[in-house]
Amino acid sequence: MLEHIINVACDYPIKKEALTNKTLNFISNPKHKKSRKLYERYQKQYLDYCKKDAKRVPKEENIICNYFSMIAINDQYSSGTYWCMHSTLKKMILTRYQVDIKQYAVLKKLLKKLTQDHIAKKLDIFYTRKLNMYWKSYLITMYLGI
Repeated sequence: MLEHIINVACDYPIKKEALTNKTLNFISNPKHKKSRKLYERYQKQYLDYCKKDAKRVPKEENIICNYFSMIAINDQYSSGTYWCMHSTLKKMILTRYQVDIKQYAVLKKLLKKLTQDHIAKKLDIFYTRKLNMYWKSYLITMYLGI
């Protein structure tokens, strides 16, 4: 799967073995320091969860679903954090195991169920800005008769 991502950006196929560690690190890690720390923390927590039992394979859907269920039961994070964690794990698993977890339907359903009561904080701000912009536009068109 990693080859697919790289090949989309290039006109010729590239093997994973031919990439340097620096390139792989660039692909798998975010640019910003704050995001990087958060990504590393979520990845470490997940890998620690998987290491507790030798039978847990980090790329399997049922393991990821169990992990999110455990977090939800412990009420560790707010509902908005689950999708951030999903993004982190998706990127890590894609890079390390070449498995794209966005195809996991059960995981997606679980995350939607966990976050169904979440209300975005930025929604009101965005809506107010848009409303003000349209209102000003309406007044200008009415005043100028355009």
